[in-house]
Amino acid sequence: MEYLILLSTALAPIAIIFTIVFMLDKYDREPLKLLIWSFVFGILIAGPVILVEMWLKDCFELRDDGQNIYKTALLAFVVVSLTEEGLPRRLGPQVAGD
Repeated sequence: MEYLILLSTALAPIAIIFTIVFMLDKYDREPLKLLIWSFVFGILIAGPVILVEMWLKDCFELRDDGQNIYKTALLAFVVVSLTEEGLPRRLGPQVAGD
């Protein structure tokens, strides 16, 4: 029962944002299939992004302890930003077939 509550709590904001985006766009509305595919791809890419981030943190021995500003900057600007922005852009066209 607890997992059902957690799952519904996690999916509720997605449903709300999805509905708002779809309903407020009156003039240049994206096709519903494309909008659903975007949300599904966002869900599917989260797993590989987390795994790559964890692997890079272990490779560079980075821990966000707040004591070393250089390691914190490397973690924030290289590891996190490149994986969270770069991986979906790299895998996106291959998954979509472009």
